[in-house]
Amino acid sequence: MSLLSIIITLALVPTRGVALPTGCATSHSPEGTASPQVQIRCWLQKLTAIPEDIPTSVTRLSLSYNLLRRMRVPPLERLWELNVKWNQLETVDWESLRNVPALKYLNLNHNRLTHVNLGAVSKDLPNLAIVHLEDNRLSSFTLHDLGIPFVSSVSVVKIGNNPFNCDCAMAWLVNRFKCLQESLKLGDDPTSCIRCGTCVFGLVKLDAMVCSSPEHLRGVAMSNVSNHLSRCVDEATTSKTPGLPTRRYWIEGTAAGHLKSHPKTNGGTPVISDLQESPASKLVTWCGNSTESATTERMETKKPRLKVRNIVLTISVSIIILSLIIRKLRSGSHGDERAASDDISLQQM
Repeated sequence: MSLLSIIITLALVPTRGVALPTGCATSHSPEGTASPQVQIRCWLQKLTAIPEDIPTSVTRLSLSYNLLRRMRVPPLERLWELNVKWNQLETVDWESLRNVPALKYLNLNHNRLTHVNLGAVSKDLPNLAIVHLEDNRLSSFTLHDLGIPFVSSVSVVKIGNNPFNCDCAMAWLVNRFKCLQESLKLGDDPTSCIRCGTCVFGLVKLDAMVCSSPEHLRGVAMSNVSNHLSRCVDEATTSKTPGLPTRRYWIEGTAAGHLKSHPKTNGGTPVISDLQESPASKLVTWCGNSTESATTERMETKKPRLKVRNIVLTISVSIIILSLIIRKLRSGSHGDERAASDDISLQQM
C-alpha cells in the first residue's frame, strides 16, 4: 500500500488516529454493529475545557470529575450522550448545544450553575429526553428555561438539591408540588404526577424539595409553602422613573407571625419581605396582578374625594330646594294680603 493510500485511509477513519489527552479511554462497538458507537471517557484529567480534538464520530462523551468552569460544545453531529457531572461549571454556552442535534442525554449534575436556558435551543434538540440539573445553584427558573415543552416528548428534567428561592417567580413550581402532595394524601394514584404536571421531574421526594430563601422559609418543603403564605402580590412601584421593575412581596397570614408592615400599604398590610427582582413571567392566580393593585389603589384614593363631592352636592341641592320653598311661601303671603285689600275696597264701595 502506498503512503498516499495510508494517509487517505487515516483521514476517512478519524476516530482511530486522533490524539486525546493522556488518560482518556476510547471504546468502539464491535464491527458490523448496525449503529456503531464510539465512546470517549476522560475522567480525572484536570481538564479546564472540552478538548478540541474530539473525533466528530463520537456518540458518547464523558468528561466527569474534571475542572471545567465554562462549557462550549464543539460540533459533534453524532453525539447523543454528554456527561459533564462533577465539574465546576459556572456557565454553559447553551446556544452551542445546537452543535449536537442528536443529543438525547445531558448530565450536568454537581456543578455551580446559577442559570439554565435550554428553552433557547429546545427546538434544535428534538431528541433530548433526559436532563440532569441536580446539585447546582439554581434558585429560580421557568418551564421555558428548562426547555419545556420540547418539540419532542421530554421524559425527565431532574432539578433536586438546588437552593430554591420560593418567591412569586417560582409559584408555578410550588403549586405543582402542593398539588402532588394533596393527591398522594388521597392514595397512591399513578396519575397524580400527570394531573399535577410533575412527571417531568421524575420520582420526586417532596420532603427533599425545600426552600433555601427567603430566610423565613429556609428548610420548608416547597409543597408546604402555600400553607404558610396566603397570596403573592405584585406591587407596582410608585416612582415615576421609567424602566423600574415591579416589586414583589410575599404576604403571610397573621397566625403565622413573622410580619412587618410595608410603608406603601394602607392600614399596615402584613408584608414579609421585598423579594429580589425576577424576569417577567406569567404568575399563577394567587400571585396577583400589579395592574389590578395599582387600579385598586387609585380607586381607594378617589373615595374620599367622591365623598366630599357628594356632600357638597347634597348641601347645594338642599339650599336650592329650601330657597324655592321660602319664595313660594312669600309669594302666597303677598297674594293673601292683596286679596284682603281688595275685599275692603269693595265693602267701602
